[in-house]
Amino acid sequence: MAAGDAFGIMNNRTVFQKPVARPSYGADLAEFFPEGLHPTEYIRPEIVKRLCGQYGLTPEYAIGIFREVQGDMNVLVQTLLERKKIATVPFGSFSLVAMESYVPENFCFVNFTLPSFEATRNEEVLEAIHELVLSAAELPIDLPPAQLLSKFMDWTVETEERCDEVMASYDISATAVQLLAHGEYSAQGFAVLNPLEELGFPNIGCGAAACCLDLRTGIHKRFRFHVERLADSISEHVLREQVHFGQEDHLLRQKLWFNPEYSVEEQIRFKENLLQPSASVYEMRYGVMLSSSFGLKPFRNIVELEKLKIAQHKNDKNHEDPTTTGSRFTADGASLQTTAAAVGGNAGSTMHRGMSYNVDKDTGLRTNSAAVTDRMAESMQRHGDYALRRFYRNNFH
Repeated sequence: MAAGDAFGIMNNRTVFQKPVARPSYGADLAEFFPEGLHPTEYIRPEIVKRLCGQYGLTPEYAIGIFREVQGDMNVLVQTLLERKKIATVPFGSFSLVAMESYVPENFCFVNFTLPSFEATRNEEVLEAIHELVLSAAELPIDLPPAQLLSKFMDWTVETEERCDEVMASYDISATAVQLLAHGEYSAQGFAVLNPLEELGFPNIGCGAAACCLDLRTGIHKRFRFHVERLADSISEHVLREQVHFGQEDHLLRQKLWFNPEYSVEEQIRFKENLLQPSASVYEMRYGVMLSSSFGLKPFRNIVELEKLKIAQHKNDKNHEDPTTTGSRFTADGASLQTTAAAVGGNAGSTMHRGMSYNVDKDTGLRTNSAAVTDRMAESMQRHGDYALRRFYRNNFH
């Protein structure tokens, strides 16, 4: 067997969607976002408008200070207070998102509002938030989303105290709770925006996202590191896109955050190809929650990748190029090839496609399948080397 095919590359030739261009900014903001900026320099227009409306800032100042604090809304509001740009802050200006993975059930996100910037850096308060989100992660996964917050208030922490009483004692409150199921054979990944790692709380920050890739079997345990890195990448992509671009296109068609030349679907498919059969993704679930300071609602979504692949195959979208070696049509799609075709490298001859050299009358009379057989090993090796070089060695995600 050729080395390239050892990765399963030739057995899974699925369509690769070109990524959709990211939305352009309106005339009022276009001057602040010229082409060629680093992706982290862009800011979602809704966030800029919210900052201008809530704190009375000009777009230029709002964009400048957001970049300065690297998207940390708590530091941004505190900086405005220190520079006397604002005298008081409205309720909910300081907020944190805590995330917990309750193995093997679900991911849990909870948004907390705090009274001051000092509270967002107070270890006692952060410890209480950590305990609260540990309890929230044990909420029943089948609860309707609308009931999660009220159920959480009645829930208890490890010391048997009610969650609402614990929050009242630290003058904090919860505004949203979200659960994301793990799945039976799944690889999980997550990302946290501006995590408070220096205080020992890497699961608390200004936002969090998680991704669960449901795989066909548990064989992926051999490759867990690689598969989980893909889930981590998708989680960070979802989180960053929410803050910096806010695309409305389907996730699979978005430009991958780490390599905008490729779409998210392309990244998933190439990882699948390189790790076959361990990383055959059946279903993908992802969710994201940003702190209430951003003014963006949390959401979760499900993508049935297996059904998508089947639909693509049914619609004959399973090849990157319609004139592949197995096709009976000529390279220009003009006519069917005959078994005993014309001699030479002309369109319509058996040896035409993929073979630029001249052939004599003996090879010219051979069937299309004979030509394919002769070249198959070399073709598979070349394709395997190409995929490995382009998408594995040069892309650490």
